Amino acid sequence: MRRIWKYMLLALLLTACSTAPQSTQPTQSTVPNATINDLAVGPITSQPVVITAPIIVQQGSAQLASGLNVLGTPKAVNPALTVRINGVPSADLMQQGAAEYGIVRAVGIVEEANNQRTFQASEVKVLSPTAVLLRDLVNNSSVYQEQVVQVNGTIIVNEQEALLVEAVGSGGVPTADAAQIKVAQPFSDRELISRLPGQSNNVRYGSVVAVGLWRNKSLQIFWLQPA
Repeated sequence: MRRIWKYMLLALLLTACSTAPQSTQPTQSTVPNATINDLAVGPITSQPVVITAPIIVQQGSAQLASGLNVLGTPKAVNPALTVRINGVPSADLMQQGAAEYGIVRAVGIVEEANNQRTFQASEVKVLSPTAVLLRDLVNNSSVYQEQVVQVNGTIIVNEQEALLVEAVGSGGVPTADAAQIKVAQPFSDRELISRLPGQSNNVRYGSVVAVGLWRNKSLQIFWLQPA
């Protein structure tokens, strides 16, 4: 009889373990991706999202932005969101002028008060770009999906779209065998665009180093610097 009770007790313990509630803490692998545009102007939900975006820290205040202008002291290119996190990871950010900046992947929720939105981050990781040739990015697109990359090329911009290409000929036209990638919109650093040295009608172009997120065969540019 004592042996039977032992077996019954063991069965009860195994049943309790198998039916114990599992943790529902969100992780980056299970949380949907979002963009700054989604968070700045889209509908607000109580569900966490993961965002990969530039961050700029100045005087203890942090912002997530759709892009940065880094020609001088870095500044956010709209739209941008104030971000609240427990300790800005400034040791891993770059310093330029009075600001620190970099790229983070963050999990959190959007909150709104007095018509102002704030991203409340629960997890933040600073990312470093992977240097890649433009042609490799085209030929191995799936390998770099959702990665932050740094790529050299010539950017060609008009009012509707932008391309990053290996090489251009006269008038900013891509050469016949040049690899090219689409730049995800919006690309709104008008100050930098106005400084591109090449111009043909309403098209501006010039050699740049682009840092951004590779997603679905297009590059979401976080910042550009002259090559």
